Amino acid sequence: MTSLRGRRLGQAALLLAAFVLPAVSAYNSNGKRWFDGSTTFYTGLPGISPSGTHWSAAFEAAMQQWSDKTSFKFIANKDYLNPCNSYSRSGTGSDFPSGPGDLKNGVDFRSTVCGNDWGSGVLAITLTLTTSGQFGFEYLQEADILFNDTYKWDVYSGAKNSKIIDFGRTALHELGHALGLGHELTAKAIMAAQISDFNELQPDDIAGAESVYGKQTLCRITTLSMNHVIKDSLGGTDCRVNQLFGGGSDDSFVDVYRLSLAAPTRIFVDMRSPQMDAVLVLTDSKLRELDIFDDYLGSCNAHMDKTLPAGEYLLLANTYAKPAKCGSNVGSYTLTVSDSQPVLGETRTTSGVASAATLISGGASADGGLTYPSSFTAQDSITVSAHLALDPAQIGQNGKIFVLAQLSDGSQYSKNSSGQFVPYHGDLSQMASYKSGPLAAQEQVDIIQKLRAEGGWLAGLGFVVYVGYALDSKPADIQYGSEPIRFNITR
Repeated sequence: MTSLRGRRLGQAALLLAAFVLPAVSAYNSNGKRWFDGSTTFYTGLPGISPSGTHWSAAFEAAMQQWSDKTSFKFIANKDYLNPCNSYSRSGTGSDFPSGPGDLKNGVDFRSTVCGNDWGSGVLAITLTLTTSGQFGFEYLQEADILFNDTYKWDVYSGAKNSKIIDFGRTALHELGHALGLGHELTAKAIMAAQISDFNELQPDDIAGAESVYGKQTLCRITTLSMNHVIKDSLGGTDCRVNQLFGGGSDDSFVDVYRLSLAAPTRIFVDMRSPQMDAVLVLTDSKLRELDIFDDYLGSCNAHMDKTLPAGEYLLLANTYAKPAKCGSNVGSYTLTVSDSQPVLGETRTTSGVASAATLISGGASADGGLTYPSSFTAQDSITVSAHLALDPAQIGQNGKIFVLAQLSDGSQYSKNSSGQFVPYHGDLSQMASYKSGPLAAQEQVDIIQKLRAEGGWLAGLGFVVYVGYALDSKPADIQYGSEPIRFNITR
């Protein structure tokens, strides 16, 4: 992400891109893009060219070239729209017009640029309104195309005519600006600043559009399994945001994960790092931003709790290009994902040393898992459960699962295999086990079922519940979630 924290929308900027008659890297993305990868133009400009082609038909044919040959889609609305709506003269000489625009895309011939001078040799102009995005590029909101009617125009193919300008190839060029491409200075392209003999899109033009709107292959995408933990890092040769999005100024590192949901699912995801400012970004499969998660509970970690419809999503593990806090913009991180209870945190052993990758999630709920509050009334019916997903290397090994509850009055209890909580006095060798035997890939632990504290001694107490396990080969090394399940019951 850029150094701006949180979501900010800047003032809409009025920008200009021109196709000039005299001469002025490969494809040039100018850091602008449409959110949906498509936009609608009002194509009903009146009139017929000297060769008999309707101007509107020639403009729509240019739109269709971009739609047919790239991932960007232009949509035609055959009504007429004045491209200068809500624009006005802004000063003397060749200058940009002023005004807020109307957030619709119009096209027409004009003797001025909405009141301002055309300038020497300018054939056509694309006026774009943008708003700042999160990842070093700008979202396009409006694109209006004006053709200079002081020149002679027609619709033809083949070599350019120095006296009569081809409307079709000029429209192709301006539509390239409208979808977010800049001038190409070296390669043979419609997007070159100088009009040429080309009247069709060239490979460089197509590659430019695909770099912004096509399926990105520069960044590795890892499929994310549910109830799983990934330990990775950002830095070195990792992909950068401007590679992922096909342009922009954000060069922060990013890892990309694919999440596929067959049904609506509530997802809990944590990204934790001891070295950098963690940021989670949720997008759809086309990299359209859906949500950003940052600074969970004042920390530098990121936490996502969101119910998503069925579909395919991308989850971006990211940091800041210029970190404002939490040290560096490179370093290791742990990414955990759960579809049952909130992720509790990293797993550690009783000795405090980081253990093998084991996801432990859990929570207390009084509404069937819709919410996981930290406080309940004595009248609530409370259910507490947890979920363990073991390291693949430990699956099938014999071991024991433990549940330890610490109460705010100082008492401690462990849950035995009969489902009873028995007093625990601090001796690990005497701690009752919830389950013994071969450990499964995923273990569901039912801690408390429909607890009501009304009229009992539990009302007014706080609870801290740890869930962990130990291999029989290392019985004294109990691995548990470093963030336990915490809740209290008010009187």
